[in-house]
Amino acid sequence: MKNKLHINEQLLIDLLCASDCKAFEFVHDTFSPALHGSLIDLIETDKKNAVHVLEDGFSAVWQALQSYDQRQQQLFAWLLHMMHQLATVALKQLNRWPSADELERLSIGLRQKLLTMNRGQRCVIELMYERGYCKARIANALNVSIETVDTLLQTGLSQLKTYLKTFI
Repeated sequence: MKNKLHINEQLLIDLLCASDCKAFEFVHDTFSPALHGSLIDLIETDKKNAVHVLEDGFSAVWQALQSYDQRQQQLFAWLLHMMHQLATVALKQLNRWPSADELERLSIGLRQKLLTMNRGQRCVIELMYERGYCKARIANALNVSIETVDTLLQTGLSQLKTYLKTFI
């Protein structure tokens, strides 16, 4: 059986407020399982979203440690509250449908982004997504290897994904 490490909460809080990374690792390792389970229950979608919220939550906690007031809440309750606030925001984003105007602006922006890509990336994406070509047919149409099609597709989609992250 593993020996459990017990630490005085006041000492832990003092170390956290002093930006002690080891103390933060201890908090992360100690509280992550319980917080993750709570987030899965709250989000009700999948474990992947709960993990993202948990990691984003710990980043937010690191930034907000100076605002923690132990007279108002115990550390775990504060962490749980922070995680639930982030989960609520994540749920709103997951369940939010874009308006027609937002979709039109996004479509125009994606078309403009495609025009800035190199010709190969643009051709591969257009042939695949507008004409429904498979990779082999694209390779044949462009007289390149399937590996080249894969590379062009991945780099092009990566650029579009980066663009979407800044837009949304």
